[in-house]
Amino acid sequence: MSAIKAPDSSYILSSEGKKARVIWKTFKNKDKESFISYFQITRNTEVSTELRQWADTTAEIAPLGPPIWDSEPRPGFSVWSLRSGLKDIQYAHGSFSALEYSHITEFDDQADHDNLLIHGYVIGGEETWIVQHSGPGVFTGSMVLGLATELKIRLDSHLK
Repeated sequence: MSAIKAPDSSYILSSEGKKARVIWKTFKNKDKESFISYFQITRNTEVSTELRQWADTTAEIAPLGPPIWDSEPRPGFSVWSLRSGLKDIQYAHGSFSALEYSHITEFDDQADHDNLLIHGYVIGGEETWIVQHSGPGVFTGSMVLGLATELKIRLDSHLK
C-alpha cells in the first residue's frame, strides 16, 4: 500500500489505516468533495465467481468515498446500484478481468449533502483490491479505470 500515491497534484491524502483484513488509503480532491480510494483485502478471491458478493461489498464499505468506519458522521443515506459486471480490461502488455461497478449514494431529504456518484473496480487474486472514484456531480469512470489498470500492472510486476 505504501507505493500507492495520489493520482495527481489536485489530490491529497485524506485517510489511511488498517481494520481487520482491510488496509485502505483515500485521497481527497483539494477543490471538490471528490475521493479516490484504494482498499486491499487480505482474502484470495476469484472475482468472477463471487460477483454478487463484491458488488454488495463495495456499496457497504465505502458508500461515501472513504471507508464507512473512517468517515465523518453523515445523515441517513441509501445506496443504489447502477451497474456491476465483469469487464475484460486490455492494456499494452496484456489483459485482466475485474468487476466494474457504479453506485449512487443518495442522502435523505433533510441532508445538506449532494448525492454521490461512485465508479470503481474490484481486482481479484492473492489479495482483493478495490479502486474507486466518488464525488458529487456527473463524471465518467475513465480516471478510475486508468488507476485500476496501473495498479494491476504494478501488482503483476511484483509477482514476477
